[in-house]
Amino acid sequence: MTRALGAFALLLLACPERRAPERGLQLVYRKASADSVRSIVDRRLAQLKLRANLQEDATTLTVRVPEDGDLSRIKSVFAQAAKLEFCGEDANIAARWCRDAWPAGITTERTGTTCMQRGDTRGALEQALPDAGSEVAFAQKPASAYVVGSCLSPRIVSAEVHDQPLSLTLDFDRAGARDFAELTRSAVGRRLIIRLDGVVQSAPVVREPITAGKAMLTVGEQDRAALEVLAANLVGGELPGMKLEREETWGPPGFGR
Repeated sequence: MTRALGAFALLLLACPERRAPERGLQLVYRKASADSVRSIVDRRLAQLKLRANLQEDATTLTVRVPEDGDLSRIKSVFAQAAKLEFCGEDANIAARWCRDAWPAGITTERTGTTCMQRGDTRGALEQALPDAGSEVAFAQKPASAYVVGSCLSPRIVSAEVHDQPLSLTLDFDRAGARDFAELTRSAVGRRLIIRLDGVVQSAPVVREPITAGKAMLTVGEQDRAALEVLAANLVGGELPGMKLEREETWGPPGFGR
């Protein structure tokens, strides 16, 4: 009898634990090119402590999100390219904007010898502004226009969110810190135009060179959660255009029906 009980106990120990089959939602994104984007997405997800399974081929990236995963936050990882640019101002055209008269509906705002234009909407500005002979960058709220000179997109190695005021502190790598110092040194007395995915976020006047390899960024009316996503996306690197083609369930037969 003792021997039989021992065998029965051994049999119980040998039986593997049964786990519930995995299931969830699957997002299929169309890539802009055949270049791999998996490492960029991996870094963004890791920064936000999000879990997803990635499968990539030449044309698509498939993202499997577990049933208990944070789907909306994972989608936010793909919602922006997160191309951050720091641009010098074209001093000659900015000075001309300060000096010349402009059509009705455009306000010229002067800060020292540097100027910007402001109107009711971006469309109104685009129609009324004369050809600047240089790239013009636009902000949305309020609708404003700036003349862009050379731009820099330094590699960001860390980004920290602060609450008062709500902002990001960015740390550049060594090469980015050097280039940023050179850009701000040449821009003293003029605006430093800060663009995210092509839209101007702010344009402060540079008072002195910034040589510490850091920058502070405030972005529109975002809340802390959105700023945390932006921080992860900036550290992860720029993501080429991704288009969500379909969203579907995955898992055992019959799941999601």
